[in-house]
Amino acid sequence: MGPYYDYLTEKLKWPVDDALRQRLKDVNTAALEKFDADQRNAEEQETESETRDIMENRANYYTLIGDKVRLAVHLFLFTKQLRRLHWRRSPRPM
Repeated sequence: MGPYYDYLTEKLKWPVDDALRQRLKDVNTAALEKFDADQRNAEEQETESETRDIMENRANYYTLIGDKVRLAVHLFLFTKQLRRLHWRRSPRPM
């Protein structure tokens, strides 16, 4: 929720609570590190469905915390990977 908190404090001219902001940043960092570890593990085991699920969960997390920029970049990469996975599964024309 760190990016959303930053957005609200900026738009509504609220005073920034640095301790709260740091806690939110720490929670976000821990969650994203877990996504990274899970994704590396799934890619090492070459499980496409788990990799796709992890990427989808990461996109949902970016939506939850209000990080629009990371969400946009992640969705671009996510769709690019989905196309690659679909291409590998599709029968190739002769």
